[in-house]
Amino acid sequence: MSGSGAFVRAYGTAPTNCGKAITGEAAPIQETGATLNGKANPKGQAVTECFFEYGTSETYGQTASCAESSGGIGTGTDPVPVHAVVGGLTAGTVYHFRLVVGTASGTESGSDATFKTLGPPAISEDHTASATDTEASVRALVNPEGLTTSYHFEYGLDATYGKSTQEIGIGSDRSEHPALATLRGLLPGTTYHWRIVAANSSDTTEGEDHTLTTYRTFVAETGCPNEEFRTAASALLPDCRAYEMVSPVDKNGSDIAAGLANLGDPGGQIQSTPEGDKITYTSRTSFGDQPNFSGVNQYLAGREDGEGWSSHGIHPAPVPNTLFGLAREFMAFSPDLCSAWLGDGSTPPLKEDGQKGLPNIYRRDNCGEPPGALETLTAIPPELPLPPGTPPNYLDNKSVQGVSDDSRHAVFAAVAALTPEAPTSANAQVYDHFGGANHLVSILPGGLASASANAVGSGGCNLDHAVSTDGSRVYWTANFVANTCTGEIYLRQHPEQGKVGEECSEPAKACTIAVSTGSSAFFWTASADGSKALYSEGEKLFEFEEESQSSHLVAEKVKGVAGASDDLSRIYFVSSKALTGAQQNSEGDEAKTGEPNLYLDEAGTKTFVARLVEGDVGKTEPDSNVLAYSIVEQESYQRPTRVTPDGAHLAFESQARLTGFDNRDIESGKASVEVFSYEVGGELRCVSCIPSGARPSAARLLTPYHLPWLVELEPPNVQAAAWIPTWEHPLRASNVLSDDGGRLFFNSNDKLLPRDTNGTMDVYEWEAPGEGKCTSKSPSFQASSGGCLYLISSGESPFESEFWEATPDGDDVFFTTASSLLPQDPGLIDLYDARVDGGFPQPIVKAPCEGEACQSPPPPPNDPTPASAAYSGPGNEKKAKLRCAKGKRLVFRAGNPRCLVKKHKGAGKKQRANRNRRAAR
Repeated sequence: MSGSGAFVRAYGTAPTNCGKAITGEAAPIQETGATLNGKANPKGQAVTECFFEYGTSETYGQTASCAESSGGIGTGTDPVPVHAVVGGLTAGTVYHFRLVVGTASGTESGSDATFKTLGPPAISEDHTASATDTEASVRALVNPEGLTTSYHFEYGLDATYGKSTQEIGIGSDRSEHPALATLRGLLPGTTYHWRIVAANSSDTTEGEDHTLTTYRTFVAETGCPNEEFRTAASALLPDCRAYEMVSPVDKNGSDIAAGLANLGDPGGQIQSTPEGDKITYTSRTSFGDQPNFSGVNQYLAGREDGEGWSSHGIHPAPVPNTLFGLAREFMAFSPDLCSAWLGDGSTPPLKEDGQKGLPNIYRRDNCGEPPGALETLTAIPPELPLPPGTPPNYLDNKSVQGVSDDSRHAVFAAVAALTPEAPTSANAQVYDHFGGANHLVSILPGGLASASANAVGSGGCNLDHAVSTDGSRVYWTANFVANTCTGEIYLRQHPEQGKVGEECSEPAKACTIAVSTGSSAFFWTASADGSKALYSEGEKLFEFEEESQSSHLVAEKVKGVAGASDDLSRIYFVSSKALTGAQQNSEGDEAKTGEPNLYLDEAGTKTFVARLVEGDVGKTEPDSNVLAYSIVEQESYQRPTRVTPDGAHLAFESQARLTGFDNRDIESGKASVEVFSYEVGGELRCVSCIPSGARPSAARLLTPYHLPWLVELEPPNVQAAAWIPTWEHPLRASNVLSDDGGRLFFNSNDKLLPRDTNGTMDVYEWEAPGEGKCTSKSPSFQASSGGCLYLISSGESPFESEFWEATPDGDDVFFTTASSLLPQDPGLIDLYDARVDGGFPQPIVKAPCEGEACQSPPPPPNDPTPASAAYSGPGNEKKAKLRCAKGKRLVFRAGNPRCLVKKHKGAGKKQRANRNRRAAR
């Protein structure tokens, strides 16, 4: 114990057995023999025996006497080198050995050591590195094992090969050497067998048989009805898609970016209408008619046939002295985007009937004439004011917890008594805003209001279908525990009636029904009509039926729910119990007890889907405590799963090797996240695995909805070759999977197609045969995934492109990119729509004046109209007024405008800083 002043005192005679036999190294080593070395310490006594034990395991089995005699070793107290020469060994074999020394005081055995005899070359890490339509790159590691070695690759249409690369020598040491070759002259769309063969004087080593598949030759679609708009980059899109620029050309020099305002807080919403003619999106910087907001600025973009896209800011105009807390965040949108619900902490309130000096919830009418009218949800009658001392956080950024499709119902939670029958406790109550008034929802069976903490569904964790699509049913939790999102679950029928007399006396009257039996139940989801619900208590998963007012057990040892159909007839969940016996999935795998098994339940019949790894279901990496994703995470922000409305298709991501594809990163060798699709009665497919069979090139997966300007406390150390977004908000998830399951969109850090050349993230689409123009004969069809693989972004952006949203049919795909996909795009990060049969006439941009034709611009008016009163930002427009961002200049190349960095002192430094900021995403 250094520095402590303590000491240890030992009594007795000095030991003589310790350190007598010291095993050394084996050298030199030959193919069939070796010299074993060690040191013998007589410890002052004559050595009675000295020999080496050796063999192919630690049981040894053979001995060889030391070449040194007892007299030669002597009786000293220092170690003396000894050795033995052994022969008759097998080439290329690992042997164990140790030294044994005996004296009058006893025999001692040294520690175990190993050596490998010289022998045939050793081959490892043989894999396909890349492929195109006519060539492929293959790699391996070769160890000469101490003899002069050379290698070559053999390849052909079957396992007899028939073709060979040239022989290449790699020396005679005992280290691994990279072996690589490019196989040229291959046929497009063809599967080849290949292997590496290495040889030396000892023997020849043949690597395993591998297959690779070349790409079919890409052919751009023609004959589309929108052919005139499918020019430049659009001409390469599938299904007669064409690019449309959604965000405006003039964005005040800002990029379009989505992300969290705070951890677990989306800060804004990204959602399109089912028809794809409107989308709401966010930007960090304000532009156009959007008042400047320090958080995330919300926009609503609309599309006009033949005209283009125009964007309008929809945040209310700012007022002085905004309270700290709820800071003007949008919480929900109706499916048609005509209604938007937001919280606002401004004082005075935005409307006279709002709470004075406190935050309020409003519904914004986005489709009125004119748009922007507000309805106050937190208004109360003058005779029922909120008591003094009500905290500003009586609302939060997740207060709106469900809305009906027709916008007539808006269910929210507030720590306030907003109706006469609501308790005045310091706990949240649940209300339904209907018909211009609030109605208490958190009423217990028997008609008493719940005085405990209450939430819709499982609060900020899960809200999927907690409010039925027509608003007639609300699942809510009493005695709600915020850190676990659990409590006692109830169903409130006809919530718009509030508290009524003789509840439940007839079907048309408001009624509360107990759903769970325990006090720690977690709400997962409900059917769209609210007639059924899925919840768990501990590790047991239950399904509740309104008609019978009872629950039945779905499964035990459940880790969580991955998703379900809209009617709950199909439920996907993960259990550590082997529920299907020896039943195998499409890959020949079966469930195992103690492992995360993914199942499908159909009316009690269980189907084994896949065996996942712990990293898919909530286990963090050893060197990180930050969760990147979890298929069964209770917090929906971290759940990367989608299920079609009928439940026939499931999309998810996993680090497991589920389909036989080698998903180890080509550099680190670490298992990488890939995107999978499962079809009921069909196959499990890896839609993001490289079609050629090459190993992926992965990148670190950031926490969901991470913004580049936020500090990442500790990034999760998870490698992802491809990924799908987690749920953006507990109320909804983006449409990465079309309603019929025929289209699946995902982000790929890897190059999946030859024309993806930018080396950074791009947006891809997998399409099933029969969907769009995909057939098994299509140039883009990939046998490995059973569908067509398309590049949606250009594959040429200098920064990452990212999927944002799609319509339920997949005809519109919204994504961000720094590529200038249309001539009017000045080069910042913009929001685009790759639309089936889309496209607009290109805007006409006037060339700048020259010489005497130039005149100074007129002076601004004395009383200019504020921008927020008149401007709407156009995307595709007939006449675009192009303005470059600060630090850039307008130039024309081949008649097209471009913004280039000005060449002046400091410009390069700023450009590098911007590049680093974006690269950090």
